[in-house]
Amino acid sequence: MVLGATARDRLLGLCLNDVGPEINRAGLDRIVDYVGRNPAGTTHAGFAALLAQSPGFDGVPETRWLAEARKLAIETPEGLRIPYDPALRDAVLAAYAAPPADLWPLFDALAGLPLALIRGANSDLLTAPAAAEMRRRRPDMIFAEVPGRAHIPFLDEPPSIAAVRSFLKVLS
Repeated sequence: MVLGATARDRLLGLCLNDVGPEINRAGLDRIVDYVGRNPAGTTHAGFAALLAQSPGFDGVPETRWLAEARKLAIETPEGLRIPYDPALRDAVLAAYAAPPADLWPLFDALAGLPLALIRGANSDLLTAPAAAEMRRRRPDMIFAEVPGRAHIPFLDEPPSIAAVRSFLKVLS
């Protein structure tokens, strides 16, 4: 949204995956608990079993959780390691400690730019009322709500795929 407001000429459009101008604190509480930390365990299979216990995700096969575990962690002789800079945690914690920012002006600045939103129906980060307000402000926004998914949909679900295809069609 910041790029859309400040460097609009660099974007053809914006497709948001379960995020928006209003973030629910409960979802942030959960994310702050793990961001920038190496997962417990030593194998992708063990990590996948932990991920499968994530609330709000219904009917996700073990193979899908294993694919997620492989994306989210690297197996090393010392255990699982995150594949990104752990210092990201410092930035997230600093933002978390600050008063919530009003990001609606950034969202409103996207007017006229092709926009899509994919929301997990069980999301604890992007609430249904926040998504409804986004849709009210941007009735032209492509929208999909993915049943049986929390934050964040995997983007391989049929509603996600349909939304992304519609979005890409608008861009072409």
